Amino acid sequence: MTTGRYDTRFTGPTMDPLSKDSEYDPQEAAIGSAFVSAFNDYVRKDLKLGADRAFKPEIRPFRTWNFSHVQPDETFALQRNIEFKFYESGPMVYAHEPSLKALHENVADFIRRTENLAAPQ
Repeated sequence: MTTGRYDTRFTGPTMDPLSKDSEYDPQEAAIGSAFVSAFNDYVRKDLKLGADRAFKPEIRPFRTWNFSHVQPDETFALQRNIEFKFYESGPMVYAHEPSLKALHENVADFIRRTENLAAPQ
């Protein structure tokens, strides 16, 4: 059996048992199309964007990302805005309801605690 790359709770048949790598992700095969379809529907119908564009769920956006940005007069301005939380589901919180609820609570708590930090003085 092949284990999901993003969510190891998903498994599927190994297509080529002699291959070094799997050609597919069982998680993506199981639920990926539903999320891509929902996203496309929302963006086009509700937001009225991208009617002439195709959403590509798997691209490499960070290959040219510049991580060196620092706000003027500050050395690590954004560090205080970074927190780490870990969920049973891993990064696939939307596919595991208890993790999704925990993420929602964590984000709401973060917003409550930090909403006045960036307010002009």
